[in-house]
Amino acid sequence: MAKTIFTRASHMPMWQPVSISLPVSQACKKKANF
Repeated sequence: MAKTIFTRASHMPMWQPVSISLPVSQACKKKANF
């Protein structure tokens, strides 16, 4: 299981920052709205 996750992470290195920044940006937008 860990091997598949590691290979996936190495195959798509751009997905990690995107998956982290997307919810963060949404939270910032919600904070800015209130």
